[in-house]
Amino acid sequence: SDARVWIRLPSVLLPALVALLMRSIVSKRWDAKKADLAAMLFLLSPLSVFLPAITTDTPLIYCVALCVWAFLSGWSERNRLRSYGFFAAAGVFLALGFLSKYFAAFVVPALLASVIVARGKERTKGLVGLGWLLGLGALGPLEHLWWNAGNCWANIVFNVYVRNDQEHFQIWHVVLFLMQQLYLLFFVLVP
Repeated sequence: SDARVWIRLPSVLLPALVALLMRSIVSKRWDAKKADLAAMLFLLSPLSVFLPAITTDTPLIYCVALCVWAFLSGWSERNRLRSYGFFAAAGVFLALGFLSKYFAAFVVPALLASVIVARGKERTKGLVGLGWLLGLGALGPLEHLWWNAGNCWANIVFNVYVRNDQEHFQIWHVVLFLMQQLYLLFFVLVP
């Protein structure tokens, strides 16, 4: 069918899926009440209200949400084989998210920060998961480069040169970026 409802349906269902994934992640670490509360707070937040309006980023948000869910599920899974399966799925979702939009790569520093603050065997398992994530996640950028090498130089010229022709290096941009990373890291460090 060419009805508009089918085109808009994925973005309309997006907040519900993110809330369910969030509930699944929280319930593995804490109790069901806290998991329900986290999902409900997300659904009541302005972000979940505006997600359906951002139709251009719907595939990106699906892939990043599924990537984080799969990575954290693999990290908390006790069965080694299932854990590797979750980590592999996280890498595939990262690759697909990257093909949707480059912003998918920004999930990697967040997961890396989580692994860095972990201790002992948890850190080791998280590093193994990052290996799977980056190994399979690299398929997205590799496919993208392969395709652009033969087909889309106009895309590269536009995105790299035309969009950035007025930009130049400023130390303030670096300082601002580092301040934002510290702000985000605060929420990882505080239990």
